[in-house]
Amino acid sequence: DLFFAQAIKWLESQRSSGKPFFAYITPNAAHGPLVVPKEYYQQYEDKVPEQVAKFYGMIENVDTNFGKLLAKLREWGIENNTLVVFLTDNGGTAGVKTFNAGMRGAKGTPYQGGTRVPSFWRWPAGFQGGIDCKALSAHIDILPTMADILGVPLDGDLRTQVEGKSLLPLLKNPSAQWPDRFLVTHVGRWPHGK
Repeated sequence: DLFFAQAIKWLESQRSSGKPFFAYITPNAAHGPLVVPKEYYQQYEDKVPEQVAKFYGMIENVDTNFGKLLAKLREWGIENNTLVVFLTDNGGTAGVKTFNAGMRGAKGTPYQGGTRVPSFWRWPAGFQGGIDCKALSAHIDILPTMADILGVPLDGDLRTQVEGKSLLPLLKNPSAQWPDRFLVTHVGRWPHGK
């Protein structure tokens, strides 16, 4: 609640300036310690173990706050020309024994259950919403995508360091040409000597 309340307050101050702005909101939920108001997890208590219920409650809290953020963008009249990206940093944790979308593994493993995350991009003025894109992408594609959207060339030394590709063609057309690629995941959490 605090992360989103402060972010919305800051966004309002930026919006009133009339200048473009960038906000990077990184709440610590859903994550341990699993401390969340009972109103967010009580509906899960009789369905899953308590810690999982609290984890699901945290997810619901993030969802509620994200909804408040989108409502503010709408209220301010800037939702159509504001790019909003939602993603997480790793695969599932507390809830994977209850539901893992048929994926193997969890956070800390190299399997899809540990590396696959949601990535939702919303920009009504830039591309159509409500479309699922199955092309293989990764965090390394965010910088080139943002640069492409902003029209900023990735030149010189920066170009040699960027391994990702712009997702903008896929965001505009999920059937766009997207060659097969390999993405390497390194998980260095094994005991010494193994």
